[in-house]
Amino acid sequence: MIKKFLVLLLFIAFPVLLFANYQKYYEVSSKEWKIVSWVTKYAGVTGPSSNGPITGYQLSDAIDRAENILGKGNTYIIEARKSIEGPEILLGSKDSGYINLFASINPEVYLQTNGIDPLFFEGGNTIFDYDWYIADSKHRSPIIDLGFELGAKDIFYGDFDYNFTRAYYESDVWNRNLLNNASTYHTENYPFRSGISIGNRNLSFIAAKAGVSMGEGYTGNTAIGDNFDYQEFIKASFFSPNVGLFINITNFDSSHSKEVTSPYEFLYASFSGYLQLRHNVSMEFNLFNRGLISVSLINLLDTTSSFDLRMVNPFYILHNMFNYTEGTIFESNNMLSLSFTIPIVSKLSAHFQFTLDQSQTEKELDSIGERNIDPNAFSFLTNISKVGCLKTGRYELFLESVYNSPCMYLNQKYYKSDGTITAKIPESDPLYAWSQDYLLGYKNQNKGNGDAGWSGYYYGPDSFVLALGGSYWGERFEFSGRAFYMAHGEKGRGDKAENYTFEGFNTADTARDYSLSGIVEHSFIFSFEGSYAFCDYFSIRSGLAYSHQWNFRNQKGLERDNIQCVFGLSFKLGV
Repeated sequence: MIKKFLVLLLFIAFPVLLFANYQKYYEVSSKEWKIVSWVTKYAGVTGPSSNGPITGYQLSDAIDRAENILGKGNTYIIEARKSIEGPEILLGSKDSGYINLFASINPEVYLQTNGIDPLFFEGGNTIFDYDWYIADSKHRSPIIDLGFELGAKDIFYGDFDYNFTRAYYESDVWNRNLLNNASTYHTENYPFRSGISIGNRNLSFIAAKAGVSMGEGYTGNTAIGDNFDYQEFIKASFFSPNVGLFINITNFDSSHSKEVTSPYEFLYASFSGYLQLRHNVSMEFNLFNRGLISVSLINLLDTTSSFDLRMVNPFYILHNMFNYTEGTIFESNNMLSLSFTIPIVSKLSAHFQFTLDQSQTEKELDSIGERNIDPNAFSFLTNISKVGCLKTGRYELFLESVYNSPCMYLNQKYYKSDGTITAKIPESDPLYAWSQDYLLGYKNQNKGNGDAGWSGYYYGPDSFVLALGGSYWGERFEFSGRAFYMAHGEKGRGDKAENYTFEGFNTADTARDYSLSGIVEHSFIFSFEGSYAFCDYFSIRSGLAYSHQWNFRNQKGLERDNIQCVFGLSFKLGV
């Protein structure tokens, strides 16, 4: 059986037996991206692109900038180079092409002292992943993970990752004090990761199921966040050390249909018919190795066409074509996003994001009269980070602040009886078009009680976040911790339709009201995580989080304390 499997892998690799690992793609959350980002901050130069995933070539360009300051023989430069050199070769060689197999077993146990009480909020059986402040579902290890990667010299990279994980739709299990990941079946479209990357020194084409994100936020990103277990996408990148152009089209196959009556309800996976695509075009500029600026246009589209050649035109703006007030079902939620990353001095860096959803000028607002209006909606994120090294390792500290206005990510639409879209509430049987919001998800889509998430900032609109934290890693030991405060209004959460509309913010006066809405929930969270590798094949992981919340679930005077922890073992072979 094993021989047959190896023969099959060789057969797959045969047409592309030519490779070095720089065509491999890396998510911004990957260890390799973080190592390269750290060394560029340490050197005080422009870091790698955060329009992820990016290729090893793009990481190499960033290392080159740091090497010009620190020198070729610098220990940190050597370690950064080594991190993207690739795995040990199992079959073949880097020059002629290779295949690398990997596997891991990761038993983990989770514990919390105060599970979610269904009486706390309407629709109490709904699972909210953001109630786990440590080891949420995306960051839990699969009980078994199997996969391979293969490459061909400077041209091709491919990988496949199949894992067995728990079925986290079972709310009766989720809400127990003790939770483990011992289930060996999936509830959704798997594998969670697979893809190919084809290109050369200055361009790449990636078709994959992996994490897509944009920005260097520590608690999330305002325009595109890596909030789902996976995202299915194609990405074309054209780049040099000084400029980059990126086109990304993501297919959300679990998109809502007009029969759905709740923002947390999904029907089935579909690759045809009515679906949602997110189209993103970004341009990046390296400012003399002293800063990185990115300008992005993002459109979340309702469509029946997965492939429209107009979408591959990087200068084609979809806003006017799709953003109809009424008429066809094809609609869009449009975003404009700007980000800046500036190495202030060596070891000290700042990052800023501004994302605009809705915009009305003061003159428009003053002349609107009594008619309803789409309110202004935007997000700000800013952070400052400090890196350094100790005798046995290195560290990174950060301070981050995020503000999302109450109507950010919302795009108020309703279905009429004939199935068309309207911005006005229908007189009879109004059905809110949840898919017009920036609200998406892959989890639990076959249970009618799905766990949805925001395509932008993880905690959605109507929120203010302040976080202070850091991480340390040495040769075998890693540790991270943070103190996190969040104030969250009523918009963008729960299952009340008015929490996903412009209600309360759609007049000339209220459209300029940017205070958090309704009863504001306040959360204080302290969390710590660490891991220790006894050898290359065996490690342990543990973490602890304490949360105190009042006005919990936006209910006046309701307080909640919770302690959560995770403990796990990992046995690995391969990368």
